[in-house]
Amino acid sequence: MEILKGKIVSGIGVAGNILKDYLPIFKEKLKTVYFQGTLNLELEEEFEMPENSEYIEPFTKEDGTKRGGLRFARAKIKNLPVLIVKPDLTKHPKNIVEIMAPINIKKQYGLKDGDYLEVHI
Repeated sequence: MEILKGKIVSGIGVAGNILKDYLPIFKEKLKTVYFQGTLNLELEEEFEMPENSEYIEPFTKEDGTKRGGLRFARAKIKNLPVLIVKPDLTKHPKNIVEIMAPINIKKQYGLKDGDYLEVHI
């Protein structure tokens, strides 16, 4: 099991809006409803998705909006099942990891930017 350690940082504020289009896919595929947004973790080193990560193919919404593909890997934070997600189209550097969960992780655990967190893959 790999352990990622990093510092919580603010995102650029677009993940929640874009990820809402992926939430029905995650619900169907994983039988879990995820919070509409991500927690961003800044690692000391660049991160590559694990070989066993899964992939959601690019798709086009009914209104014609195109969404790129997205890789995800299952992980845990404090025994909470989470997903590490990496969209094909991202503006984040390779040392920023985006994490999705069924809950708002910051609120649930009283976390804020600058706090350190471990993620178990």
